[in-house]
Amino acid sequence: MVTFPLAALSPIRVTPELPRAMRQAATEGQAGLGTKVWFRLEGVSEPFVAFGEKHWPLNFFQGEYPDGDGIIVIGFGPDAGAIDPTDARAIEAVIGRLIPGARVSAVAAHDWVADPFAGETWPMHRPGYLTRALPEFHAGAGRLRFAGADYAHGWGGFIDGAIESGLIEARRILAEHARSGIRLLAASA
Repeated sequence: MVTFPLAALSPIRVTPELPRAMRQAATEGQAGLGTKVWFRLEGVSEPFVAFGEKHWPLNFFQGEYPDGDGIIVIGFGPDAGAIDPTDARAIEAVIGRLIPGARVSAVAAHDWVADPFAGETWPMHRPGYLTRALPEFHAGAGRLRFAGADYAHGWGGFIDGAIESGLIEARRILAEHARSGIRLLAASA
């Protein structure tokens, strides 16, 4: 069972070669190459949702968890290279456009686009993926089965989709082995 995100699948050599639609989708990767950051905003304690301009390095904010005299906020931006998501002052400058005098006291982020095991953030499939490549991933390639948020039948891009596709493919593998007469042994504690 292959659970690599689509972009991380590209550099992996598979023999025999994956079908063309799968290879092309892996090479093209996702269009979702944005950034995501969590930060603590001082002096605001009520949950909120705010949108910035489309060209801002962070342009969606959701204050989710009140924390004393502040709130924990998640922020998203369309381009992972447009801002250092670990730079509290840079984040403060952006959120300050919406909340004058905003003070950011802590940040937590990871550059998923630069991460060789991810290569992307949230799935934003390119044109044709759902009609050409996704059915191929659902069909599998030889003995390979694909599971994860990028290959989900529903809830693509969410942990729910990753779990759902894992269950579907695990059941499929068990059924295929049962039909072939191969007995799978369960590990015991």
